[in-house]
Amino acid sequence: MGAHAGRGHGPRAGDADRQPVRGGGPRRGGDGAAAHHHEPRGVPPAGVRERGELRGRGSPAGDRPFTGFCVTHMAFTLASASKFSVLPIVVRDVLHGPQWISGTAITLGTVVVVTAQRPIVSLLARRSRTTGLIGAAALFAVGFALLIPLEKVSLPTATVVILVTSLGFSVAEAMFGPTATAAAAAAAAPGAEGRASSIFQLSWGLPIALAPGLLSVSNALTWSIMALTCASAVPALLVLRKKLPDALREPSPAVAG
Repeated sequence: MGAHAGRGHGPRAGDADRQPVRGGGPRRGGDGAAAHHHEPRGVPPAGVRERGELRGRGSPAGDRPFTGFCVTHMAFTLASASKFSVLPIVVRDVLHGPQWISGTAITLGTVVVVTAQRPIVSLLARRSRTTGLIGAAALFAVGFALLIPLEKVSLPTATVVILVTSLGFSVAEAMFGPTATAAAAAAAAPGAEGRASSIFQLSWGLPIALAPGLLSVSNALTWSIMALTCASAVPALLVLRKKLPDALREPSPAVAG
């Protein structure tokens, strides 16, 4: 009897959409005013939210343009890491030269990055991020090409080449570091910025771990691979610029004060 009595009193669950709303007519699922009335505070409009969810849903690794940018960025970080992990061993084992050569090259490069990065970033702020990244890729590629005949020249000549290329590498670092970071932040899908940042950081750490493996090949082949890798970043960036226009076509923000 209790069960039957319950059926005769009160609205059933399936009747919810047919119940009257206090102060107005019947509530319908398509009533935009009712939907707006029940929208939680701080939630963007439905159309904006749906677009953000489509881009932010799941892992950022599924966002092919962003993943492609991170893979391309690995060419820059691999080039940067080689100066610290590969060059000193080449000086010792291939050139059989004193370690002050690599030490001086690294020190000069560090001074250049610290002192020149601000004016370089200020200069690049007037240009698209693609321009800055392509310029850095070209500098890296030319520098590695100069290192290819390193073991076939005299030690004094090799020393000059190492010091000059180290300066060029440092300028390239000052160009690509802040530019790539700004581009990655702009390319991250709304709602997935944290996960996108972790993938971008992987494109920094993985090349540092892989760089010593370049020593498994000959000196000339090592630098040839590096030169081709950096050169391949140029067409990759031109393709990505069409898929990530907001991230790669826009100029980086100007340096304050």
